[in-house]
Amino acid sequence: ALPISEILKYNKTLKKINLADNNFGEEASAALSEALKLNTNLKELNVAGNQIGKEGISVLSEAFTLMKVL
Repeated sequence: ALPISEILKYNKTLKKINLADNNFGEEASAALSEALKLNTNLKELNVAGNQIGKEGISVLSEAFTLMKVL
């Protein structure tokens, strides 16, 4: 999830992404969260089946509320 998080920071066209079952955890969730805060185009994100944990859920939730798009 770390390289994809860099791509998502500058995404201008991608509207949805499926990251389900990619075995990423809290560290990757934090990187993804930071990228999502800068992304204004993404409307759908699937992270089911990952090892996100409580901290990962927390940081992603924070990003979702700041996005106002997803």
